[in-house]
Amino acid sequence: MLVELSITNFKSIKTTQTFSMLPASKIKERYNDLISVPNYTDLYLLRSAILYGPNNAGKSNVLKSFYALRFLVEKSHTFNEGEKITANEYFIFDQKTIQQPTIFVVDFIAQDGLRYEYKCEFDSNNILFESLYYYPTGRQKESKTKLYVRVNGKKMDFNKDIKGLKRSLEKDLGHNQLFLSKTGNNNPERLKPVYDFFSSISNHFLDINAFEQQELRKAVTNMITNDDSYRQKIADLLRSTDTGIVDIHVEENKINNFHFPDELPDDLKQKLVQKLVQELKFAVKTTHRMFDGGQEIGNKKISLEQESDGTQKLFTIGGFMYEALQKGQVMLIDELDKSLHSELTSRLIDLFNNDNSNPNNAQLILSTHDSTLLNNFDKDQIYFVEKDYYGQSELTALADIEGVRKNVNREQWYRAGRFGAVPTIKSSLNLISNG
Repeated sequence: MLVELSITNFKSIKTTQTFSMLPASKIKERYNDLISVPNYTDLYLLRSAILYGPNNAGKSNVLKSFYALRFLVEKSHTFNEGEKITANEYFIFDQKTIQQPTIFVVDFIAQDGLRYEYKCEFDSNNILFESLYYYPTGRQKESKTKLYVRVNGKKMDFNKDIKGLKRSLEKDLGHNQLFLSKTGNNNPERLKPVYDFFSSISNHFLDINAFEQQELRKAVTNMITNDDSYRQKIADLLRSTDTGIVDIHVEENKINNFHFPDELPDDLKQKLVQKLVQELKFAVKTTHRMFDGGQEIGNKKISLEQESDGTQKLFTIGGFMYEALQKGQVMLIDELDKSLHSELTSRLIDLFNNDNSNPNNAQLILSTHDSTLLNNFDKDQIYFVEKDYYGQSELTALADIEGVRKNVNREQWYRAGRFGAVPTIKSSLNLISNG
């Protein structure tokens, strides 16, 4: 579970911006349930949060910072000597920040139930600083305990709890590799929950190309192939959302299902067939009612690819949402409302906000332009993102804006620009020249 993330010098985020899932103490009456963290008395977390702002304000960059962190933790142990750290995407519109370090500080609850604070600071060539602390349970006051601190060019400082591989891993650690990435892939017991937190973050950017969409559908297809409970839940979702679908099935593609021009050489056909069967081993079929005039006469199966874009995205997002709810993951979605009706988007979000439908304490963080959703959230769950005169993104929680009473129509206020984070469009906008 995420507690807070602070971001410095990453893409359009220049100065430190903090995205928090801690509830605001001044909100006494809530629409949505909070997460009670078992091992820490009086620690509660939000179940979801939503980001608003005009195009190019930086909403996606907030979400991409999570992706950059996951990428570094999962992949930096594979970086070769001299390889650039591509996650160092510094703010480019100020000479003082070009080539300066990117800094991430993330506070979270791992699967072992402990609260951790992880920090990494890096430029395009080196990991400059890395630290990991945890909060012991059962103490009256919060106090962090060091697990390790790494400063570029110095010997690492370890807590005695870190046993086994620490010194040998440090010796082999590249200047462009995170220690957490190195240890996570060597599976030391004490650090595995921390590594697993980052690797379990579920990122989904819906404004992607056809190949990426196909890859996401393939991942969900594998889920429902390996676990029929996934198939049943996604089928229930599609049935209950007016898609006309009554069921979904997975069928295995056979070699004789693929047909190629006769003039292709047999050996090339065989290679292509083998690759297709490997890449597209299973196909999803949706079942619809079949009619003869006004009389229902049975069912008809069609390929998922024949369904609308909205239905295909609902299949994909529904699959990943079910996985996140089952495993208690942090799920990030950029533009959830894309190709989905606002009422459906609202219902999907409600699955995370409710204690009964989200017993494993998954969290949903999303960006959107759909202002109809503003009244579905508590004030501390809503963030506005906008760029200032200098081109840097700034985050503001609705809970920090004065004068927003409970009975205010937030959608109307947002559209009127009273919260900021709306596009400024010149009245003289014209795409066709008059002269």
